[in-house]
Amino acid sequence: MNDGYFEQIIKRVADNDPTLNELDLWDKQIRNDGAVALAEALKTNASITELCLESNRIGDRGAVALSDALKTNPSITELYLYDNQIRDYGAWVLAEALKTNSSLELLDLDYNRIGDEGAEALGEAIKTNPSITKLNLNRNQIGDEGAIALAEALQTNTSITALGLYGNQIENKKVFEDIKAYLARNKERQKNG
Repeated sequence: MNDGYFEQIIKRVADNDPTLNELDLWDKQIRNDGAVALAEALKTNASITELCLESNRIGDRGAVALSDALKTNPSITELYLYDNQIRDYGAWVLAEALKTNSSLELLDLDYNRIGDEGAEALGEAIKTNPSITKLNLNRNQIGDEGAIALAEALQTNTSITALGLYGNQIENKKVFEDIKAYLARNKERQKNG
């Protein structure tokens, strides 16, 4: 990425530019250092609602920075982190942010390296998070234990209507049936108000 362009973006985010509602930095190779700089600016930004950081290789360090921003950012409703080499630790810190964040509705963690521990942490977070409606964990390394933890979380969570888990290492078919039933229940509840 052109450093001058990225610096301009960071300045606009830090200055809370009201015309900047959607920020798409797909495949700009900002890596973890760029994610740290962006996250610092996001802490006080109240205009960005959609943030796409797909295919940037931010890793766990970038996830840590973004989770710190999510703890104070009041505006981000959609966060796309597809293909960023995020592992269990990165999922855990994002889960910690979800415990206090009340604006995020969609979290896309597709095609990362999240295993059972990361899924379990996300499961704990969604037990009490009322704003998340869509969680995409497709194509990670989640096995039966992680899927069971997510299903258990959905027993009490009534906001999630979409949970992507295909392309993982889940062999327990019953857990998929349970998840499907909980999601259908949540959709019905939201439909009926």
